[in-house]
Order: sequence, then C-alpha cells, then structure tokens
Amino acid sequence: MHMKMNNIESKVNQILSQFIDANEDEINIEDELIADLGMTSFDMVSMIGEIEMEYDIEIDMETLKEIKTVADVCFFIEKLDE
Repeated sequence: MHMKMNNIESKVNQILSQFIDANEDEINIEDELIADLGMTSFDMVSMIGEIEMEYDIEIDMETLKEIKTVADVCFFIEKLDE
C-alpha cells in the first residue's frame, strides 16, 4: 500500500505543478494547497478535474472542502480509487 501512495503522491505533484509556480520535486506532502502553494479556488477546481480524469474518480464538493494539503489529496484519491 505504501508504494501505491508514493505513486499517487508523484502523480499528484506532477498535476499540481501545472497549476502553481513550482516543480514537482519542490512540492512536499505536508504543503497546504492555498497557504503554502498559493493555489486559488479556481486552481483547486481545475486540479480536481485533472485528478478525476486521471484516476476515473469523482470528488464531490463536500470532499473538496476537506482537502487542505497535498497529503489530503493523496488520501482521498487512495480512498476513492480502492
């Protein structure tokens, strides 16, 4: 399971780097999407759309409200992709 989470984190960082001014390797699992990475709400919705397409999952608005960090994104992907 740990390997799967590493793969998810790597892909999430790749997707995130499209929306922020940072490279994949500069993104940390504990980074807050808005406070640390400077994402806007539009960035968040766009990023979630990319993730939904990549993993063929659906993240509802209630779940989106709970996502604060990179780790949260990875956790919800793993949970929904089981």
